[in-house]
Amino acid sequence: MNILLIKCAGLGDVLRTTALLPALRARTPQARFWWRTSPQALPLLEGNPLLTGAFASDELPAALGNERFELVLSLEEDEHCAALRTTLPHAHWVGVTPGEAGTLSFTQDSAAYYGMSLLARDADGGHAAADALKRENRDSFEALWCKILGLDEKLARPSLNLHASDRTRAMRLAHEKGFLDLRLRIGLSPGAGTRWPAKRLPEETTLSLAKGIREKWGVPALLLGGPEEAAEHERLAERSQGALLPVGGLDLRTFAAVVELCHAAVTTDSLTLHAANALRVPTLALFGPTSPHEIRLGRGIKREPEGGCACFYRPRCTLAAPEQTSDAALPVGKRVPQAAPCMARFSIPALLSDLEALLCALPSGARQP
Repeated sequence: MNILLIKCAGLGDVLRTTALLPALRARTPQARFWWRTSPQALPLLEGNPLLTGAFASDELPAALGNERFELVLSLEEDEHCAALRTTLPHAHWVGVTPGEAGTLSFTQDSAAYYGMSLLARDADGGHAAADALKRENRDSFEALWCKILGLDEKLARPSLNLHASDRTRAMRLAHEKGFLDLRLRIGLSPGAGTRWPAKRLPEETTLSLAKGIREKWGVPALLLGGPEEAAEHERLAERSQGALLPVGGLDLRTFAAVVELCHAAVTTDSLTLHAANALRVPTLALFGPTSPHEIRLGRGIKREPEGGCACFYRPRCTLAAPEQTSDAALPVGKRVPQAAPCMARFSIPALLSDLEALLCALPSGARQP
C-alpha cells in the first residue's frame, strides 16, 4: 500500500505536516509513505525514517513502479499540485482538488480544515464565513487532520531528523562564533517570510527583548534567520551593542542543528518555531495575525500582543503606516510619525518572565552543549 502526502510551500508548514506521519503509520503499518514537496523543502524531510521517499518533481520514483496510491493527502493550495489528481493513479484523494473554471476547491471530507481557508468562498466571492470559523476554531492543525483522517491525535508529533554531520557543522559554527561555551544559548527569531510581514517583531521590540535577555542572564541572544535576512541582522546586531549575535546565512539543516543547540527559542510564527517544536527545544512563540490555536507546542508557551492583534490573517499590519519598516534606517528626527504595529505590543517584562519559566524547567545537566 502506498500513501502520498503533497505539501510543498511554507517550510514551517512542511515541518508541521510531518506530525501526521506517525499517526498514519500506526493505522497502516504496512504502508509505504511518499511525499511530493518542493526542492527547497527536501532537506527538511531528509532522513525521516517514516518516509519511503520524498521527491520534488511530477516524475514518480522508480520504486513505485506501476502501483497506485491508496490515499493521497493533498495539502497544497496550488493549481499544479491539485491537477495531479487527474494524472496520479489513486483510490482516495483528500484535500485540495481542482474546482470549476480553473479554480481550486477541496474534498467534502476535508471541510473541517479547508472550510476555514481561502478556498471556502461565500456567494459574493468573499470569505466572511470562513474567517468566522477560523476565529472560533480552537483545534490544532494536528487535531483537525486527525479528526478528518480518523487518526489517533496522541500519536501526531512533528519531526526533523538531523544527521551527525549536521550537528558537527553546527558545533563548529558555534565554536567559531563564540556561542558554544555560553552558559545559556537563547535563540531569537524576530522575522517572517515575505508573505507575512505582519508576523515580524519590530526592530525596537527585538532590541528591547535582546537587551532584557542580556541584562537578566548576561548572554547575547542568538539572532536566527534565513539568508535573505543576513544584512538586516548584521545592522540590527550593530544597533544592539552586543545584545545580539547574528547566526544566519546557513543551509536548512545546519540552521536546524543550531536551533537544536539552543536551550530555548523565542520566535514568531515562522520556520524557527516549527524547527524548535520538531526538535523539542523549549519555545516562547509570539503570535500576531495568525492563530495560536492551530499550533500545538510540545514544550513551550504561546503569547499574543497585549490586547490581541487587529490584523487577523492579514499579511500586513493594519495599525502600522506603510512606511513602518521602510524608513527604519533614517535618523529619528527624519522619520514620519507612525502608529505602533500590533507586534510591538508585547510586554518585555512578561516575555522575560515566560522565558525564565522555560529555562527553569530545563532538566538537570541540559545546559551542556
